Amino acid sequence: MNKKYILSLLLVAAASACRTTTTSSQPGNSAPTTPGATSPKLAVLTFLNAAKLQDLQAMSLVWGDAKGPARSSMQRDDLEKRELVMMCYFNHETATVLNDSPSQNNERILSVQLKKGPLEGTTNFYAVRGPEGRWFVRSAELEPLQKFCQKR
Repeated sequence: MNKKYILSLLLVAAASACRTTTTSSQPGNSAPTTPGATSPKLAVLTFLNAAKLQDLQAMSLVWGDAKGPARSSMQRDDLEKRELVMMCYFNHETATVLNDSPSQNNERILSVQLKKGPLEGTTNFYAVRGPEGRWFVRSAELEPLQKFCQKR
């Protein structure tokens, strides 16, 4: 797949604290059952953990927009295809949130460094507050992580 197609898939779905935190991106051992997360950072880390574990259901609970999880507004086949593409890009061993800053429309931009073996990439995730004050990953920039999806 070419990168423009991949980027459009993610964008179509869319639907400054300078703190460094390193985590294994495993906010908990159990999959989330409530849509969204309590903070932008937790939304991103939960999303990344679900991608790492190849858990489509967990990804679909935290990926969304201001209206709520993507699983509530997308056809299941389309949702799963997009999640599978994102899993390739976001498969990692460690994730470090480099910063979390405000953006337009009360969104947050989180700069995240991912590492997988010798590969390393930093990209931006965009989190938005949804129903009941829960946070969702609206989108992320895939291009900086393109090497994560290439065959070695």
